[in-house]
Amino acid sequence: MTFSVARGLMLATAFISLTLIPACIAQVPPASPGLAGNYKVDPTHVSVTFKVSHMGLSKYTGRFAGVDASAFYDPENPAKSRVEASIDPRSVRTDYSATETRNFDRDLAGPDWFNAIKFPAITFKSTAIEVTGPATAKIKGDLTMLGVTRPIVLDTTMNGAMTTHPFTLGPAFGISATGVVDRAAFGLNAYEGMVGTEVTILIEAEFQKK
Repeated sequence: MTFSVARGLMLATAFISLTLIPACIAQVPPASPGLAGNYKVDPTHVSVTFKVSHMGLSKYTGRFAGVDASAFYDPENPAKSRVEASIDPRSVRTDYSATETRNFDRDLAGPDWFNAIKFPAITFKSTAIEVTGPATAKIKGDLTMLGVTRPIVLDTTMNGAMTTHPFTLGPAFGISATGVVDRAAFGLNAYEGMVGTEVTILIEAEFQKK
């Protein structure tokens, strides 16, 4: 095979890819029957971020790197859908620089904060879904942290869905969600007064059908 022929084949392949991928990623309505089924979160496209007041000066931001979640989606009756998630508290990440004498991320996983040795998972399990619009819903569920379970409401938007993902070739959808928790209600009282008790949770997640 000559160089020119090989180059022509490569260009043809690239052209086919560029024409097919846009067709694959064309979004479909959230109610499309082809989306029904069980899903797992894409670990490379999920983030759980939290924001909390720091002495009234800023909203200090951190995130969890270890997130697992599964969902069942019923497009014909979204209220019957459900979702569960688990977070590894040892995966907490902040922008607080570690030094030889202080590692803030490690401290957050320690007994004064998330106490990850005794409580190795933060979990969420939906209990009800209230549809509020064509692509929005309130997902109500139980959040368990430090051995304490409290209700939480996540205001959720389905950003988009597709029946054929260009890489997995299966159905996929993505959501954004926000919620607010009172950390003191879970017994997380460290530095109360300096650090706010109201914590805002921000979630971005893409789900791939099993």
